[in-house]
Amino acid sequence: MALFGKSRDRTTAPSADELQALIDVFEDQIRTQENLLYGAALFFEAISILHEGHDAIIETYRKQLRNVIHTGRDNIQRAAALLGEVRADPSGAALLRQFTFNPFQGHPDPAGMQKRAQLFLETYKRIFPSRPRDREFTPEETLQLVDATARRYQELETA
Repeated sequence: MALFGKSRDRTTAPSADELQALIDVFEDQIRTQENLLYGAALFFEAISILHEGHDAIIETYRKQLRNVIHTGRDNIQRAAALLGEVRADPSGAALLRQFTFNPFQGHPDPAGMQKRAQLFLETYKRIFPSRPRDREFTPEETLQLVDATARRYQELETA
């Protein structure tokens, strides 16, 4: 029994194969979180074009996105730090299983925002398969992304 409650869950280290499998899964989860944040940024790009001239609407979405991205990046950084700790000391591997990713925490509709982000990301990958993420969109590219995403959304809703 620990004097101040349960201490960090440190047990015997897993086998090398188990550890690598756990690390691989956790790295995939981190990449998924990064992708979701990018999908949210794509959604905001669309909102900015669709509501051009409606500054109050854009500012509301900007605040929500800023909060989501800040929280998401913090979560990703904590996950990466934990991964580094486990690589240095595999006895903490159980902590990787216990880590909780909370995409879109703080957003008024986290599940809805996650679906939008996933849809924008999937559409982006389909219509711009080799496009670097750091390249800015032209207004035409943004409209192309919005149009393709809206069509895909309609397909999913009617299926």
